[in-house]
Amino acid sequence: MKKDDWDDHLEEIIERCLIIKRDVVEHDEKESGERKLLNFGHTFGHAYESYFGMNGYYHGECVGLGMMTVLNNPEIRQRLQRVLERLELPSACQADPQKVYQLMLQDKKADHDHITMVQVDQIGCGHLEDWNLSQVKERLVL
Repeated sequence: MKKDDWDDHLEEIIERCLIIKRDVVEHDEKESGERKLLNFGHTFGHAYESYFGMNGYYHGECVGLGMMTVLNNPEIRQRLQRVLERLELPSACQADPQKVYQLMLQDKKADHDHITMVQVDQIGCGHLEDWNLSQVKERLVL
């Protein structure tokens, strides 16, 4: 597959992604380990989704925004931004940080004084990090 013809292979890309997701879910049915990595972008994404409601962004767009919000690695952030822009998806939004933060506290991954985030330091390799609420606020620029 050439670099510029990804759209000619979209069905193949989707199929491969679904196979990966199926394998992860089958190996971790109760979401106690590896399956949590599938939540990349979802914690911030669900908060954005609730914030904007039905008149805002679609679920996938909100997850993309959540990925942009959570990433620490500037090179991966820039790469993701280029991908989102190429797909004509948002890579930033105008949201009230305090309201988004309050919505995040209601997320199923929020546990008292921390929230588990998926972090990607290298393409294809993710890990879980527990962020305290101060770290979450910093990312939202409160």
